[in-house]
Amino acid sequence: VFTFADGDTTPSVKNGNIFNTGNTRLAKILAFDDGKEGQILTIIIRDTYTVFVHGGGRKNGDLFLRGAQDFTGAAGDTIQFIFSGRYWMEISRSDNT
Repeated sequence: VFTFADGDTTPSVKNGNIFNTGNTRLAKILAFDDGKEGQILTIIIRDTYTVFVHGGGRKNGDLFLRGAQDFTGAAGDTIQFIFSGRYWMEISRSDNT
C-alpha cells in the first residue's frame, strides 16, 4: 500500500492499485497520473482534507464521480475507480464513519 504525497492533486498510480491519502491541508484530486487501461484503484482515505473532483470529461484523466458531484471522504472511508484508458470512472465508495 502506497501513500499519495501530501498535497498532490494528480498523484501517480503506476506503482500499485491500493493507496492511502494523508493530506495535512485541503487537496483536490483532479486526476491520477500514469494509469493503465483497466487498472482498478482502491483508495483508503486517512484524513479529512482530500476532495475527489468530478471533472466530467473536460480533459484526459478526469474523474467521473457518482451524481457528477465532488466527493469529500472522512478518515476510514474508501473509494474505487477503474481507468477506461481516458477517464477514471468511480466503481464504488464506502462511508465507514
